[in-house]
Amino acid sequence: MQFAIAAILKPGVESELFKLSDQFNEHIGPSGTNIRIAGVLRDEAGGRVGYLAIFEGDSIGEAQEWAGESPIFQAHLYDRLDIFEYEIEVGRLI
Repeated sequence: MQFAIAAILKPGVESELFKLSDQFNEHIGPSGTNIRIAGVLRDEAGGRVGYLAIFEGDSIGEAQEWAGESPIFQAHLYDRLDIFEYEIEVGRLI
């Protein structure tokens, strides 16, 4: 199954994100073997407002556990973290 993970950042956390960038990349990279795609969400001005990932796993609990291991989540920099089961209706992930 696939799950959409939308993590919306708290305003004004850019400097804290920079400090966690290596840890976050490690989380998304090697530990992110279940990640099909991931990327930055930006506002109209191009500012970073969050992240979106498509996670492949057996349960929503598995997706929640992975998201909870994020250094950004653990540093309490997310304003919101939403996880939904995701079913492709148009297009495909290769």
